[in-house]
Amino acid sequence: MNDSVGLQAIRLIAAHLPRAVAVPDDLTARGHVQIAAASAGIAIDNAGTGVAHALGHALGAVGHVHHGRAVGLSLRVAIAWNAEVSPARHAAVAAALGVPVEGRSEAAIVADLGEAFDRFVRSTGLAISLAKDGLGKADTKRLADTMMQPENKPMRDSNCREITAADALALSEAVLTAA
Repeated sequence: MNDSVGLQAIRLIAAHLPRAVAVPDDLTARGHVQIAAASAGIAIDNAGTGVAHALGHALGAVGHVHHGRAVGLSLRVAIAWNAEVSPARHAAVAAALGVPVEGRSEAAIVADLGEAFDRFVRSTGLAISLAKDGLGKADTKRLADTMMQPENKPMRDSNCREITAADALALSEAVLTAA
């Protein structure tokens, strides 16, 4: 049941967020985004969050990056990483995001997910680079250490893949060096 709520939130966001950002007066698009946000909130209440939220919280703590942007940027680097160990569920996520699925293998669909999500995030105009936020590669260890703090443990624990200190370093570097 929870997957259907979460996947519907992704479908609504994929279909309506770019328009809501581009044309703020489009109340229909904004209404769909609000329904998506409520649906995503229900899914989060039922299942918790994962690595992207843990990294996003760390970005907020270390660099005062707005929560929504921080989680979006973190998901850009975490989604393909998580898909490696949970391809079936991530193929459903890819389909909800709009990745073509007809006649394609699960592996091919999942292989396109990271790039598709990156294109989607960029289509909204979200700033990818954290340089203007005063963050860069030199902050990798501090960000990774913050991500591994006890307050982020519930998010790490509910992730589909175990997160080691080395993983935290790799994900932190990826988000801090993205352009």
